[in-house]
Amino acid sequence: MNPKLPKTGRDKRRPRPDIGSMVAAARSEAEKILNALTDGRNPKLLSGINPYRLVSILGDIDTLENSAPQAPIMRSEEYREIVDTTAFVIKTDAQGKILYANDLFCRSLGYDYADLIGRSADVYCHPDNLAMYEDALKSPKVGWSGEVKFLTKSGKELFVELRLSKDFDPSGNLIGSIAIHYDISDKILHRNIAKQHKELNSIILDEQPNIVAVLEKGVGIISLNRAFFKTFGFKDLNDFKQRQKSFFDIFSQHEDSCSIAHSKWWLDMLTGAAGQMADRRVKAHDADGVLRTFEVNAKILSLGKGSHLREYYIVSLNDITAAQKEADNAKEEANEAHRESYAKSSFLANMSHEIRTPLNGIIPVVELLEEGVLDVGQKEYVSVIKRSAQSLLSIINDILDFSKIETGAFEIDNIDFDLVEELESITDLFVAKAHEKGIDFCVFIDPQIPTCTMGDPKRIKQVVTNLVGNAIKFTESGEVSVAAELTARDESHITVRIAVKDTGIGIRSEDVSDIFNPFTQADNTISRKFGGTGLGLSISKNLVEMMGSQLQVESIYGEGSRFYFELDLPLCESGKNRVDIDNMHKTIGIYIVDNDRARRCASTLFRYLDSFLLNYVEIHNRDEVELICCDIMIVVSTGCDFIEWIDDSLRERLRIVSIVPANTKNRNRFRSDAVISMPINGSKIYDAILDNRYHATEDIHKIAASEPAARYNASVLVAEDGKTNRSVVQALLNRLGIEPVFAENGFQAVEAVKDLYYKEDRGFDIILMDIHMPVMGGEEATRQIIEHEDRMGVDRKTPIVALTADAIKGREKKYLDQGMSGFISKPIDRVKFDSVIATFLGHLKEVSEPVVSSSDQHSLQTNDKASRIAETLGVDVEIAEMLLDDFYANWREYHTLFLKAINENDLDEIARVAHIVKGSAGSLCFYEASEIAERIEDHAKERDEVDYKTMCETLEGFLK
Repeated sequence: MNPKLPKTGRDKRRPRPDIGSMVAAARSEAEKILNALTDGRNPKLLSGINPYRLVSILGDIDTLENSAPQAPIMRSEEYREIVDTTAFVIKTDAQGKILYANDLFCRSLGYDYADLIGRSADVYCHPDNLAMYEDALKSPKVGWSGEVKFLTKSGKELFVELRLSKDFDPSGNLIGSIAIHYDISDKILHRNIAKQHKELNSIILDEQPNIVAVLEKGVGIISLNRAFFKTFGFKDLNDFKQRQKSFFDIFSQHEDSCSIAHSKWWLDMLTGAAGQMADRRVKAHDADGVLRTFEVNAKILSLGKGSHLREYYIVSLNDITAAQKEADNAKEEANEAHRESYAKSSFLANMSHEIRTPLNGIIPVVELLEEGVLDVGQKEYVSVIKRSAQSLLSIINDILDFSKIETGAFEIDNIDFDLVEELESITDLFVAKAHEKGIDFCVFIDPQIPTCTMGDPKRIKQVVTNLVGNAIKFTESGEVSVAAELTARDESHITVRIAVKDTGIGIRSEDVSDIFNPFTQADNTISRKFGGTGLGLSISKNLVEMMGSQLQVESIYGEGSRFYFELDLPLCESGKNRVDIDNMHKTIGIYIVDNDRARRCASTLFRYLDSFLLNYVEIHNRDEVELICCDIMIVVSTGCDFIEWIDDSLRERLRIVSIVPANTKNRNRFRSDAVISMPINGSKIYDAILDNRYHATEDIHKIAASEPAARYNASVLVAEDGKTNRSVVQALLNRLGIEPVFAENGFQAVEAVKDLYYKEDRGFDIILMDIHMPVMGGEEATRQIIEHEDRMGVDRKTPIVALTADAIKGREKKYLDQGMSGFISKPIDRVKFDSVIATFLGHLKEVSEPVVSSSDQHSLQTNDKASRIAETLGVDVEIAEMLLDDFYANWREYHTLFLKAINENDLDEIARVAHIVKGSAGSLCFYEASEIAERIEDHAKERDEVDYKTMCETLEGFLK
């Protein structure tokens, strides 16, 4: 049954066309675009199709042709109706004049039927296509198809797809044509838009400075922009595809670029789908064969869904060849500069050591000459030699430090120390210099700073020493002040601000930024007038930065300068408050001689008393003393002033403390209970207030130091492989009444512990354990001793104290974490050694008669090496001489071992021997030799290729 078709509203006055010809044309069109039915007979089909308004009516043409005569007429009418609803249909004669036009043609172009009949194509065909269209209508060719542009009556453009069929007479002459047109205006519009988008995208890609490639996964390259062809020299995409298999075949495998070209997952790697790539640089040769460097990035785009899903990759290549070359050149320049700097610094370091060697021979000899019998002229000559040698040594030390900083060989330690004690020791060094120049030297070191912090005391002292030295050097009159103030504190850290201020020449604002540069001073006249290398501030700045701070300066030219920095210092577990406030309930009366120097000193005094939380008031006469009921009276004087109203009756009930200028002679004239020399410090004030003895406070520590050493009834095991070190430790322990047991390595130490437990069912009272020993080191020995005591169920574990030259940052904590109880660094400090022994053996202390050291008797007559060792270690000179003899004898053995190891290039043996010599030399005050041995050890451990033989000879020179 045939489907019903809508009415077309045909004008019945219009003559009927030749339907047969129209059907033939429609059938030809339908046969081209429809599929066969699926019933296996493959009949022909008829279909009227518009691409955007699809109407499909199917009919069995074979059935139609074989039906009764009435059927074709009826069917032809139906087909005409189909065509009328889907296509523009016209029939023309042989000259192209319109004989028929269907309703859809007329309506779409806006013409009446009568307006078109007999007219040529120029009525409706666009001038651009008119000649082609008319030729097609008049051509004797059987058929023609194509796209044509029409113009409606209103002038609107209309695009159609033409299917042209010709009608011929029996003689083959053209009778006319039937033209079926489909409106494809929307299709053309979308096609043009798509074309514009494509052109726009192409322009955008071509305008990109980077190479851009679009690739479809599983297909390959879709497009490449202009930059690609310009860079790599291919004519077009076809040329590229003929010469390369894939996009990344153009890239080269290179050691400093990624290997994506050789990975099947390179696109996924770039887009992150298979893990992020660490390096996105690739190498490729351009059209001229030049190897170029690119930075590659990619983005994945997924379009469509299901079976229509397509994945595209947008790959971008940024040519960084120039930037990479510049970076490589900069890196090479930096390496070259580093090599030159290292060579320069190594030369400076070697030369510094070479110069220090004779200087360390000159200075001691000059000091010996000073103590001899010389006339006035000779003494002046010797003084000049000494000052010159010391100045040269100071310069050499600066150069050596600078070279270490430049080469990165400078390390900051992190050890326990007393900051107040270290800073007070520095200021004592400058008292004489300040007094010589007639300038005031004021020092405030906050007494609230705890007794133990962690850091590098040597480098802090070096910075402060440099700043104070500069301040005094550049100040002709007025004052130099040093202040160390506690600015913050919590349970684990303190913050201390250290400042040095002067009233010297100051610095011009334009020169401030340059003063920290090496070998630089504010202007050239300074070095001529004041001397110096211009390294001090540069070294200080670097040291402060290495300690985590910044060295800053405030200065007014002609008025003075202030240098300052802040340090964040961890607190030691053993640290405690310095001041016992509970014992200081006293009222202080202060009398100040009326002059500027006394006033400046008094201002510092007030700061100390405030820190001690003491009550004080300034007094001017006896009546005020009676009124405020003073416990202590402090007189701040600048000469031998005698305060007449301080009579005997006041002296009997008051403690009188006098503060006098440095180097004041005949202090007894002040008739005071204590006399303090300027500059004052917290320790002097604290001791003067609490100590009831009559003395000059500078003597307090000397009195304490001269008291006899404690003696202990204790058994001590010393594990030490260095002969000289064993002798030093034995001397230190003998003076404490202890005869130690020695082990030469860790294995012997473990066996000694086990043997004592086995024989006497007890352990040693303390073990002093060297860390680096042959056979078994101190750390392993400690572990085995602890395990042995654990197995035996010992209640009181034997304290094990590390005895080592490795006093560098973090080592002490490391040893404590391994179960050790304490730490003594080499060279051994006698006071620290005695303190550690007292900490662990205090319960075994004996009451004994004072033992007077014979070193006291010889100290005035001798000034040789043995005397200095005796004074340092607190032993007799005879024992010190014995230690020296042992050391020199052992050195001959170590020297032989050194040379043998150097000849065999046995770096481990070189490091081992150097470690022993470092500790031994340091303990016997051969500090320069100890430093060189440490350098040898460090180089050997780092496997550095240096001249060990020359360094060994330098070491021998220091020991001679």
